[in-house]
This record gives sequence, C-alpha cells and structure tokens, in this order.
Amino acid sequence: MAKHFAFVALVLYLFCQGTVARFPQRTFTRPHADNEGRHAGYEPGEDPRLDKRLAFSLHRAKIIPFDGKLAKPLIANTKDIPTSYESAKEWAKSNILAFRVPGIELPDVNPVWRRESNFKGGRMRGVEIVGGDKNKIPLDIYKGNSETCFYYTHGSHVLSAHNKVFVDRLKYFSEEHDMTFIAVEYRNHLFHPDEEIKSAQYPAGLNDAYAGLKWVHENKKELGCSTIVNVGEGNGGNMCITLSLKTVEEGKKYLDGSFCHSPESENNVFSKQVASATENDAFGTCYYHASHQAMFIDFFTRNAEDRKSHLAFAVEAGAEHMQGMAPMYLTFNELSPFRDVAKEMYRNFLHGGVDVEARMVMGALHSADFFANTVHGENTLNELKRFAWRVANPTSMIQTTWIELGEKKMCDMYNGERYLEIGSGKVADLNACKESCAASQTGCKTVTYFRSRWCSHFSTDCDTIVKSSHAVQTLRMAN
Repeated sequence: MAKHFAFVALVLYLFCQGTVARFPQRTFTRPHADNEGRHAGYEPGEDPRLDKRLAFSLHRAKIIPFDGKLAKPLIANTKDIPTSYESAKEWAKSNILAFRVPGIELPDVNPVWRRESNFKGGRMRGVEIVGGDKNKIPLDIYKGNSETCFYYTHGSHVLSAHNKVFVDRLKYFSEEHDMTFIAVEYRNHLFHPDEEIKSAQYPAGLNDAYAGLKWVHENKKELGCSTIVNVGEGNGGNMCITLSLKTVEEGKKYLDGSFCHSPESENNVFSKQVASATENDAFGTCYYHASHQAMFIDFFTRNAEDRKSHLAFAVEAGAEHMQGMAPMYLTFNELSPFRDVAKEMYRNFLHGGVDVEARMVMGALHSADFFANTVHGENTLNELKRFAWRVANPTSMIQTTWIELGEKKMCDMYNGERYLEIGSGKVADLNACKESCAASQTGCKTVTYFRSRWCSHFSTDCDTIVKSSHAVQTLRMAN
C-alpha cells in the first residue's frame, strides 16, 4: 500500500512540474478553480452565484442576450475560422448577427441631433474631427452640468457609439444624472456600421480615441468641465486603460482619472493563469475558444509583436509604463470571463505605484451592471461619480510617485511641489518635511511617509537610509 501511494505521489509531482514548465506563473494570478461555474458543471441559469434579477431583466429589455444556456462559440467549427485579416472582416460583415451583442441592429449613423454638427447646439449634439490618417472621427456630446467631462469608449468590436444600447445609456446618464458624456466613434478592427468609417487594426482605434481626448481637453472649458475622466467597458474598458497609458507615453496630462469596466485586456484566451476564462466561459460570452482568439485578439493587431504591446493589451504593461498615470478605478463582475484579468491588472497597477481602486460586482455577468437601471447599475454609476469627485479634489487623495537614489529632492508628480530634501539618501524628519513644503509655491501642509520597512511612520528622530528605488505615497492635507 505504501509503495502504491508513493508511486501516485511521484506521478502527481512530475505532472505538476510539467504543468509549471508549460504554463509559467505570472506575478499576480492564481491557478484555476475547480468547483465553480463550468468546472462544477453548471449552466449559467443554474449557477448559484448568478443574480437572476439582473441577468433576466437585461435579457427582457433586449440589452444583453441571456437565456440561461451556455453561449455558443462565434464560429463553432474551427475549420471555418478565417485565416487572414481581410477574410475575417468579410466574415464579420456577412455574419454580423453571430456576435450576440446588444443592439446589433444597424443604427442611424448620422442621427438628427448630430447632423448639424453644431458644437453650440442643444443637450445632444455632435462634432467631427479629423484623425491622423485623415479619417473622420465623430464625437457625440451628451451635455449635463457636471464639473467632470466623462470621455466614453464603447464596448464591442462591431458596434457604433450610435447603437441604441449606448445612446439610451448615455442619455440616461446625462438627463437623469446631469453628467456630461462625450462618446468617441473610433475605428473598430472588424466591422463598423458607418460605411464612411473603415475598419482598421491596432493602433487605429486607439489613435482615434486619443485624438478625441485631445479635443475634449482643448475644449473642456466650453464644455463646462474642469476635469476629465475616461470611461469604457469590455474592449472599450481595455481601451480605457491603454488610452491612459498612451497619455503617459506621450507626456500629456489630458486625464484626471480613468474608470474602466470589465477590461478585455488579455491577449491569450488559453492562458492557464486566468481562472475565470474557463470558470465563466460561455456565460453570455463564449470566450475560451479558437474563434475568439482569432477574431478578437490575433486579428486585432497586425503581428505578434504588436500583440505584446502594452498599448494593445493592457495586461502587458509593466511598472516602467505606469509612472505618472492618472488615478485608476477598475470595476469587474463575478461571472465575467475577464474577471481575473481585471484582478491581475489591479495588482499590476498597485505594484507599479499607481493610485488604483477596484471592486467586484457579485452575481453579475460581463459588463451587465453598466447597462442596468437596477440597484447594480445605480451603485456602479454612483461609484463613478464618487471617483470623479475624488480626483477633482486632490487634497483628499493619496498620490503615489517614484524617487531614485541620489536625487536632490522629491517632487509631487502632478504639481511639482517640493516635499523634502534627500541629498545623499537620508530621509529628513517630519519637521523638515513640513518646512520644505511650507517653502513651496502652494504652501500646502504635507506629510510624506514611506510604504516600506525603512520608515513606516515619521517621528522627530526618523533619520534613515533609503537603500533602493521605491514607491512613495503622499497624503496631501488641506490647509
């Protein structure tokens, strides 16, 4: 008996070693669960985690299709998956109903309220700017009275910002919550309902969104806004993150914060490090399949090198790409196949020194709460408004920046306020910190502390050596 158990133990050990070798661990992820969702044999409508009130109300409203059954793959027979980008676009155009996305009916791409293209028009109006490829980029403005402009990148790879599902939601935000939203009509990579907007691979869509953000920043005074927060869900949630990363790369301070919902930031659907990919597969979206990999990831970029870019898929972003990012809020749903990708992104940002928050909506399918006039939707919307208030009032914020050994002084990454002299690497005491801040132009009172074992709090005798580059958090207090 003992020999039998020893043999079994040896086999399991060798198997696990092989598994680790085949699927190297990423820094902040966990292995697959085996007792929830598909792993437990549940169909979506039977899963005890599911909040049926939310799922079936959205289905009845024809916003998110959900019949309680497992969703089918986009292209069931792998032999029928297009093998080139051009054939993928043709397939998408001919099989648009296969995408099972809300409001798939073709929209009026030039609705009455934007035909005049009059920036000084009514509550809903449109403008059109020219992109870097001399392409048209429509911007739809839903005017409220908020001090924050919310810049929106819609989800889905085949829809328009003029599709009813998005128009109705943005009108609700504007008319019922008095929020100013600007939606950008960027180039999708597979199909676009507006024949004048030609589909194009990465980085076309991101460049369009960046051009629109630049316009909003230049016109925010006319829009009645003092701050800008970008918002997106699904693949628009991934663009929400990559747009913030692009502002860092371009050295521009266009954003005051980013609120990104259920970001589709993974570039490999078969990654063994994303438990939710199989646990929640086919719960509204059939994700763990070769057709999803091909149509939504492989053909999104022109080549494998682009696919590894942090501006294409945010999961590739490292700490070196995050320095100076605006505050980030990630919200994601328990039954989304992208749930654990969002968790990984949160931990990546935390490790990278970004001011980041995160929350998970229990019982909700992918992106469901964003479109729901239920308690779930109102809670998510209230979190967006709270986050926008927080970034508009930085005196109550915790900010994060980086310092390197040997620098003469440490500065706030937003306002350039001097906090303390570090000279040869010694950290001054609290009084010196206050005196240094008092001598700055703003005269704010600031307490700086190190999130490390070297100096967990300041006291009058805190005098220690900074041994390496590390994150510093600054609590800025009002006078």
